[in-house]
Amino acid sequence: MNEKLNNVEWSFTQETGCLTITGTGKMQNWAEHQERPWEEIRDEIRRVRICVGMESVGDCAFQNCTSLKEVELPETLVYLGVYSFRGCTALRDVKLPEGICIICAKAFHNCSALEKVELPVSLKNIDMRAFAKDEALHTVIYHGTEAQWEKILISGTASDNQYLLAAERRCLKEEPAGYQKTNDNSVADHYEEMVYCVKKALSYGGDGNLYFLTPDLTEEGIRAKCGDCTLVVFPNGKTMMIDAGYIACSAHIISLLDDLGLHHLDYFVLSHAHDDHAGGALAVAQYLYEHGGGIDACYRSSYIASSKQEPLFEEYLKQKGTHVYENVLEGYQWTVGDVRITAYHPTTEDLEKCVGNDESVNNVSILMKFVYGRSKYLTGGDLYIEMEEKLAEQYGDLLKADVMKSNHHGTYTSNGQKWLQTVQPNAIITDAEDIGNALLAEYAAEHGIKYYSAGIQGLILLRMSRIEYEIQCQTGDCL
Repeated sequence: MNEKLNNVEWSFTQETGCLTITGTGKMQNWAEHQERPWEEIRDEIRRVRICVGMESVGDCAFQNCTSLKEVELPETLVYLGVYSFRGCTALRDVKLPEGICIICAKAFHNCSALEKVELPVSLKNIDMRAFAKDEALHTVIYHGTEAQWEKILISGTASDNQYLLAAERRCLKEEPAGYQKTNDNSVADHYEEMVYCVKKALSYGGDGNLYFLTPDLTEEGIRAKCGDCTLVVFPNGKTMMIDAGYIACSAHIISLLDDLGLHHLDYFVLSHAHDDHAGGALAVAQYLYEHGGGIDACYRSSYIASSKQEPLFEEYLKQKGTHVYENVLEGYQWTVGDVRITAYHPTTEDLEKCVGNDESVNNVSILMKFVYGRSKYLTGGDLYIEMEEKLAEQYGDLLKADVMKSNHHGTYTSNGQKWLQTVQPNAIITDAEDIGNALLAEYAAEHGIKYYSAGIQGLILLRMSRIEYEIQCQTGDCL
């Protein structure tokens, strides 16, 4: 059985159960429920052999090949795609060749028999939940030194790489003679000066600059994303918070507010009704009111059914007399001083189609653009690629922005190529426990886009004047 597929040719030998893939370049990606060319023989595949020349294993390529026991990969591979070997429940050990840099999200998710993995020195990133639910995993063989291992960025999102991290690890190389491990404290921490800058602007009632603060919400050990939060200080001193992270992470937001001496918000915007965005809102509101301040107005769309925490937050606000605007839809506009804010999404029709699952709720996130003179900032909650493409087609150049908040914490579901080509950002800011999506960071680097992640660099401060902007990180520079 042979077949040609774009730049790839595949053949299957029934006697040995071997699927062989030859070609050059990147393998095609498939959606989670999309049939692959070998779908009909999926349960017969016992061995996968990918030949030299291939640079990636496509998303979902061998997902749920439940008879797969052996994988042979070439040194030309650079990354393993999302869900690439998810649910391969007969796979007991995997050796990844030198050359692989990235293991994408959920690549080996639910490989319940996986006991041993062998990893190369070239490896730089292991993305979110790459080894989630792999409870049998007990041995990791690494071809570098312990110091090299510690430089690999292993996602801690929802603690779902815990089995990889807890496995017995054997490093095949020793540190050079005379090597001494040191605690590198050489990276300066700019948190206090960043806070002072914004605090001073607040004390003046605004300093003519538009500020966006993205705090690090990382809280180790929780079984959820830490969420998203952006604090906005307008040129006239007015304040806005967009989302407030997961409930267990609200202390990080409150700490920032306390350091700023900020006890009052003019506006609170909920991008969509998920608890990693609405979860910390009640705790934030209680802090503000308990310190003599509060929230003047709350803005959201009309869909809140999927959040457990948002109704509690809203009820608390109503008890305090705060007005809740439930009509932030496509075309909604408001002006704060000289800053114009426009909502491009969702529509009433989008809300009516929302069925309550994760994807549909994420896809009714409020998409907002802030315009201050020639400076532009775009934020879109947790929009997925399918909705991004629809909006990019609909609005085109209207979505262009100097700085973009990555959609859905920078994860693999979002920030597709059409979106990035439409928005044309010079910088991307991600609120995630780690890098978000290593392939997005790689794309940014290749296209001259600066990429920032609060989970790695701490507090991120964007300052926009009418004609230019600058970004400062608590630690380090862009990734």
